[in-house]
Amino acid sequence: MAVRPLRIMTFNILAGKDIHRELNLERTADVIAAAEPDVVGLQEVDRHYGERSEWADQTAELAARLGWTGEFSPGLDLEPESGRSQRRQFGDAILTPHRMHSFTAHALTNLDGTTDEPRGAGCAEIEIDGHRLQVINTHLDHRSPEQRRHQALQVRSLLDATDGPAVVLGDLNARPDDPEVRLLSDGLRDAAESLDQAAALTYPSDAPTIRIDHIFARQLDPVRAVVLDVRASDHRPVLAEFSWQ
Repeated sequence: MAVRPLRIMTFNILAGKDIHRELNLERTADVIAAAEPDVVGLQEVDRHYGERSEWADQTAELAARLGWTGEFSPGLDLEPESGRSQRRQFGDAILTPHRMHSFTAHALTNLDGTTDEPRGAGCAEIEIDGHRLQVINTHLDHRSPEQRRHQALQVRSLLDATDGPAVVLGDLNARPDDPEVRLLSDGLRDAAESLDQAAALTYPSDAPTIRIDHIFARQLDPVRAVVLDVRASDHRPVLAEFSWQ
């Protein structure tokens, strides 16, 4: 019997908005469901953030639509809006149809003296087909290479504190050969290594010119990768298949 490949997805969902900034979280769920990943890491996820996403807990809503488990890691964490009780949060999420044994949300510190938007990383241990997989999902700073390097060092430390098969994924806001990405991915396999440059581009979704959404793996062998041609966000999602070693 053929061994089923491990399917991993990363997707910056723009708080459920498409390329035209129209909110439709059901469409986001449909894109994920159609891809049939074992794990998906999402970036730019709202949790009671505001009118732009109808004050929804988007992780919980997507998990309910899919019938999966979902966990959220905030970057921005703001006081409740006047007249409301829930904190306004914006960050990342990990969703899976499999058993999630643990999840930890980590805040990433900024360089001293900077006031860039706070970032975070979500770390999960998920059991898939009898294997334990470490998953780290993040969204690095979009303005400063120095800030990204500082954040990438922290994410790499989280990875190095684990052992066994692992994936690091997310919107890194940097190209594969940029120093901060090379630092984070050192010794890991690039899921998109088999794709030609044009096929690997992820942003913007209507006519992509750069590759900033990545999946890297440890103790897993890349089998196939595809950048999905959808407009459910301003980023295109990346779907990768791996074989267990």
